[in-house]
Amino acid sequence: MRGEPHGVRPRMLLRGRLTIAAIVLVLSLAVHALFGGEGGEAAASPAPARAVAAVGAFPQAQGSEAPDADPVEPVLPDAPPPVERPPELDAHPDGRRRAGLALVDALAELHAVAPAALGLDDLGRPNGYLTRQLAGWSSRWHRAVDREQPAFARVHERLAATQPESPAAALVHNDWKLDNAMLDPADPARLHAVLDWDMATHGDPLVDLGTLLAYWSEPDDVPCRRGVTPVTTHPGFPSRAELAARYAERRGTSLAALRWYEAFGVWRLAIILQQIYIRFARGQTADERFAPFGQAASGLIDASAALLDVAIG
Repeated sequence: MRGEPHGVRPRMLLRGRLTIAAIVLVLSLAVHALFGGEGGEAAASPAPARAVAAVGAFPQAQGSEAPDADPVEPVLPDAPPPVERPPELDAHPDGRRRAGLALVDALAELHAVAPAALGLDDLGRPNGYLTRQLAGWSSRWHRAVDREQPAFARVHERLAATQPESPAAALVHNDWKLDNAMLDPADPARLHAVLDWDMATHGDPLVDLGTLLAYWSEPDDVPCRRGVTPVTTHPGFPSRAELAARYAERRGTSLAALRWYEAFGVWRLAIILQQIYIRFARGQTADERFAPFGQAASGLIDASAALLDVAIG
């Protein structure tokens, strides 16, 4: 389920074999210069057109060696219809599983980077990050909603009342999901690029994990969640539980509040879809693919309520 027509989505593209440190250095500086804000807040303010950045060699980033920046034809795992699953994922033994684990491993590596070591300690405002996220996304829902949805307020209240204490702040991508990844067709376990860094900030790293889980569909999900990223419902992809366990292993972090972060990710996704749907409903876009997004948003509100044991009736 994509928020914008394929091919016109704003994106930042990284090419070549770069260290995570180099990725963060280049893209976070670009984000800071262009947007100056954090996830959600920056996107809501006037800003220049989101750039396409094709990055080559940056050997100065934490002493990394000069990478191979030859052009590539990477795989987009969640390709738009009619291609549901790139054949490259099936050309390698255990390719689907390895691709999923590569994505979560890269996330753990990103969160291990110290912003201060890269001169990025002034990127974003980690203090109060979750509180601002809850308030900001709730405000966006109320500006876009066109129907009664009592469960929304109940979920918001439960999220606010049970807000966990954030772990140590880290660099946060804020939109970490499979369809923002480009995989090496020669080896799906090699993450060749990560797209859409325009909401990157310094905040709670478990928000990124919750986002990944919110977008990771499983075959037994309710229809609204199964339709978010249908490709991951196919056999061979790791489960959400496996992704979370892998992240915890790599980062040595507690997952005691994981359900909260997943519920927040699903709730936020519902708001994003409602924002897209209302543009269609108001005649601001004629793209018929957005017509079912309102119903999907309602279903995702109910799904987030279920994660928090909140009544939806």
